[in-house]
Amino acid sequence: MSAHSNSGGLPPLDFSRWRRVPGYLIGGGLVLCLLGAALDLKQFGYSWLLAFMCYLSLVLGAAFLVMMHHLFDASWSVGIRRFCEHLACLAFPWMAVFFLPVALLAPKIYKWMSLDPAHDRDLAAKWPLFTKPGFYLAAVGCFGAWALFTSKLRYWSLKQDLDGAARCTHKMRFHSSWGIAAFGLASHWRRSCG
Repeated sequence: MSAHSNSGGLPPLDFSRWRRVPGYLIGGGLVLCLLGAALDLKQFGYSWLLAFMCYLSLVLGAAFLVMMHHLFDASWSVGIRRFCEHLACLAFPWMAVFFLPVALLAPKIYKWMSLDPAHDRDLAAKWPLFTKPGFYLAAVGCFGAWALFTSKLRYWSLKQDLDGAARCTHKMRFHSSWGIAAFGLASHWRRSCG
């Protein structure tokens, strides 16, 4: 049977007129975001934070799966490992861009940013982290660690495809070991800020 055989003699579907639809949907979404921000900036901040955390969970979940694959030398996840590596590494710049509205609206989103630690005992107990500079430094640290360990894991994974050396496996295990510690600290920080 030929690769060009056509079942039933039907012509192939023509989707060329739908090619611009994703661009229109993205543009419409941006217009709706701007409208929502203009109507109620605080609610927009909460909504953006919810969507950001949803997608961040997917991306960091992929990074977590890759690290677990290397730390436990799992064989069942080999088939999806490359997809998870790409998702974790290549989504980083976009997630950093999508964090900007959260960073800008943080004083409106997080109530503790407007409280005085001198008058709030709970806030004073977490004083170094629960300050505006502490929040932004922790965010930069989390994104920096994420960028570093995902790029290193992807680099050594692609290098292993070229030469198959065991050195690449050891490097990926090393980066997974400190990456999982950074992942745990970032998860703890994220829970304590909410």
